Amino acid sequence: MDNQIKKIIVIIPYRGIGDSIFHIPLLRALFLKYKKKLIIISNKVNHSNEIFKNEIFYDKIVNFDFTRGSILNYIKSAFKLLKIINNFNSDLLILTDPSSRIAIPVLLSNSKKKVIAGLLSVRNLLQKKINFRKKFLTSNLFILKKRLKLKNYNNQYKIIIKDNKKNYKNKKFKYKRKLFFNIDSHHNHNNWGVKNFEFLINECLKYSSKIFINFSPRNVKMKYDFSFKIKNNKNIIFTYKEKINKIIKLINECDVIIGNESGPICIGASLNKKVYSLYSKKFSRPESRPISKNIKYYVFNDINSNIISKKIITNIKRLFT
Repeated sequence: MDNQIKKIIVIIPYRGIGDSIFHIPLLRALFLKYKKKLIIISNKVNHSNEIFKNEIFYDKIVNFDFTRGSILNYIKSAFKLLKIINNFNSDLLILTDPSSRIAIPVLLSNSKKKVIAGLLSVRNLLQKKINFRKKFLTSNLFILKKRLKLKNYNNQYKIIIKDNKKNYKNKKFKYKRKLFFNIDSHHNHNNWGVKNFEFLINECLKYSSKIFINFSPRNVKMKYDFSFKIKNNKNIIFTYKEKINKIIKLINECDVIIGNESGPICIGASLNKKVYSLYSKKFSRPESRPISKNIKYYVFNDINSNIISKKIITNIKRLFT
């Protein structure tokens, strides 16, 4: 019975910022159904603390290292996760990724009820009847929606922002329009390339006062792949040193978000911004694309970069002229 469930744990082992955003409808629906704040055990690298910062659906977020490693490290990690779970004495435990390395400590835990996306029985797990790699996160979340009978589940991913303080003032700039470019991706094969972005940025400078160029700090070498003209343009700001909470606010201030498949693209879509998202033809997965009426997708290959650039520039021109 639902009224007997007092304490709920949700485990989110996925690594990406976008993965955290995709979980928002599930977490909100769980809170609305059970009227209980959730305990979230989340991958320490997916920035769920910042993504969920202003939500009311959780009581606590525990950051956990789900990194794959040796068998010995796996055993240590499994016991550590099991201990964390058991300390909460939960009534309902939900795992959104059915991989066996995480499912095993979940199944061994003291939680009264365990619900694992895509896993109906221990036999399925032991016989490896589930092809985990073929199921994307959105498929797993849909499975949980049905199994948990979440009537309030919807596809509203919007991040709640309470602090409206501006990150960057506009006084130094002639125009007020702002564009945010995210030029890298978690997967290198989804990178469109600095030279392609540079051409696009030079064209967009005609219509925008301020351009923000972002990438992961681990890819700082990308900055030096840009021309001197770009690196020293007073209307261009590189934001790779900024924390994710500031990036969220900055994206919220911008008019258009352009970039590879990445966390900032998901943030832009979540905030209902005009988004132009680039995906590799070889590796594009439609299930990984955020849902938004304001997003346009461009699947690139080795020969269509000029065509894509012209399409995006045409859209920018329509918006700003």
